[in-house]
Amino acid sequence: MRVIYFFICILIGATNLYSQPQLIFARTYDINGNEYFGDIYYTSENEYIAVGHRQFNENETSDFYIIKVDPEGNPIWANTYDRIGGNDRANTIIETDDGDFISGGSSNRFFAALRINSVGEALWFNSYASGSCEAIIELKAGDYLLAGYSNNQGYLICINGNGAVLWENDYGLDEHRDYLYSMRETEGGVVVAGYLIDNEVNTDDVWIIKVDFEGNLIWDRRIRSNTRQTSRSMISAPDEGFVFTGSERVRNDQLVLLSKIDDDGNLVWSRSYQFDFRFQYGTGLAKTREGDYLISGYVYDRDLIMPIMLKTNSQGVFRWSRIFDLREQLEIAPRFNVFLSTIIGENNSMVAAGHVNNTPNGLGQDGLIVKLGGEIQEPSFITWSPEDTVFTTVLGDTIDFWVQVADQQDDELSYLWLFNDQDILSRDTSAIGVFNDLGEQSVKCRVSDDEFTVEIEWRIIVQRFAVVGFTPDSLDMSIRRGSEVDFSVEARALEDVEIEYIWAFTDRNGQQEEVGDTENITIPFDLPGEYELQCFASNEDEVESVVWNINVQSVVWWWWPHENELSARQDTTFVFEVFPFNEESDSLEYLWLLGDDALESDTSFAEIQFPDVGDFEITAYVQEGIEADTIHWIVDVIERSFTTDDADFVNLPTSPVLYPPSPNPFNSSVKLSMYLPQADHVTLSVFDTNGREVSRLVDEVVGAGNQMFVWAAGGFPAGVYVVRMDVGNASEMRKVVLVR
Repeated sequence: MRVIYFFICILIGATNLYSQPQLIFARTYDINGNEYFGDIYYTSENEYIAVGHRQFNENETSDFYIIKVDPEGNPIWANTYDRIGGNDRANTIIETDDGDFISGGSSNRFFAALRINSVGEALWFNSYASGSCEAIIELKAGDYLLAGYSNNQGYLICINGNGAVLWENDYGLDEHRDYLYSMRETEGGVVVAGYLIDNEVNTDDVWIIKVDFEGNLIWDRRIRSNTRQTSRSMISAPDEGFVFTGSERVRNDQLVLLSKIDDDGNLVWSRSYQFDFRFQYGTGLAKTREGDYLISGYVYDRDLIMPIMLKTNSQGVFRWSRIFDLREQLEIAPRFNVFLSTIIGENNSMVAAGHVNNTPNGLGQDGLIVKLGGEIQEPSFITWSPEDTVFTTVLGDTIDFWVQVADQQDDELSYLWLFNDQDILSRDTSAIGVFNDLGEQSVKCRVSDDEFTVEIEWRIIVQRFAVVGFTPDSLDMSIRRGSEVDFSVEARALEDVEIEYIWAFTDRNGQQEEVGDTENITIPFDLPGEYELQCFASNEDEVESVVWNINVQSVVWWWWPHENELSARQDTTFVFEVFPFNEESDSLEYLWLLGDDALESDTSFAEIQFPDVGDFEITAYVQEGIEADTIHWIVDVIERSFTTDDADFVNLPTSPVLYPPSPNPFNSSVKLSMYLPQADHVTLSVFDTNGREVSRLVDEVVGAGNQMFVWAAGGFPAGVYVVRMDVGNASEMRKVVLVR
């Protein structure tokens, strides 16, 4: 295992490697006692519910303490819950699918769970074995799984909605002290993470188990290292596997730990982060909409304990961090101020909960909630013209350039246009370039919001002649067998320049021949297969070419996955799909084969799972009348074991893809297809040429795999539009043409 340490030299405040999110509020909550928050949850009503306990100073007893606040941190209601007197402490809370809440913790040192409704009324409050509940999840089956520890052993208990026990079990070894703190449901069971203390060798190790839905142990992983490591919070990774945070002891320092495991519990990578303190702990972990990780926790040295937030990308690479000095703002003492939980709220805001001092001697505590706004993002280019950023033009030409830029913070933007990195062309959203010299020239547009500067650059090759257009304008074509296609190239030249043309045609057998020497040519395609047509336009030493790749089919114009040789891990499920030219035809018939066996699907797609290892052939027969096409895929399925060397072996996109719209041009509606490697929040919008958003088709979480949406443009004027897909940090655009 290779461990990478990130040593972060930080003064109290924030680093400047990345733009810091704005502090929205920092609030404490006091109901006449010492209050502690151990967890916070973002509710379905866009509110926050924090849970912990209230301790009474006079007799040192405590109750469950739960408070619900609005997005500004204002209390909606706050209650305490006492089971039978004594010490009741809540550590975790979730919202159920029906709008109630279940909190877990301990009651007089017994594993305990409380169910309340949406206004805080207690429905039941039960205790079970000795110990403490540290995490709860609602299973897809509708029951609830609680994790923690009992008698120094990892402990799981499954209950129904009324709190009745369905099964319970403990895990670990007698010679260890074993603790479970977080869990996630996954295929075939639940992965649970924590740590164990091995008294024999005096070490702490991260400990992860997977159990089935009856509590039977599937596997048990102890992540050993030459340091002492613990795990306190775990979430699902954006791609696959799980990520957990905790702490790592390196020499005499305690560092924040962030590690990733695969679906089988094997370590993929591990990172550590150190501030300008001797001890630092990661206690809470959340995943942002972009797939980054947000860690909360605290640092301390001598008598100073302060809460922290730390953000990394999806590979654990440090982005920014912040230490919260709340002493002056909240008028608190300089001792024991911590975050224990963090979540992502509305508008990608970041919220953490814990507790702070409220007395000069540092003995009193108040519950604490801190909220940061979404991370400040740089401006982004939506559309620009010319659309191609590398092109040729003719000596003496004048070209109009323009951009349309979006800024999430709605900041005022400044523009700077540069010609060849020297001459200023404009300080507006557009500029005019005049090209009076032969050779390569450049035009740049720099856009700034005073914090970020983004840039787009055009490289223009100035010649005595230039190809300025061609038809068809799509260079990757799928056409029907029997089609006759007109190809042409349009060139502009100086008056004394004569252009020569050569057309080269490569047939489906790879044989090439010259087929013309004028500006245009007509090619018939009578047989299915792959063809290439290339036009060379030349004058002396200057040559330009245009290449079309033509796929000739009888019925099918496209298919997915478009790669016909694929690799996959065991138990992977693929969706295969074919796209006919005439999807509305009543005579379309489909037949799907896995090897020689017919599948049940008689539609344009088939969903196939591969539980076994080996090579598998999938065939799609598509027939329309007397015409037919056949598409073949070969899938190489290997064992489900993961190493970092084969992480990218599947021949599927690893980032979101927006495919060419169909049909395009269109006169009423257009189909917009995309592929998502994993479920994510998608925004799919349509813009006019002025950069105005005229239609938002999608603004929600969309499932993984192939997805298709339709823009019904019946009420829009004819013209050119831009379709933009935003998924996390990924953005793709396609141009569509609406005709009447």
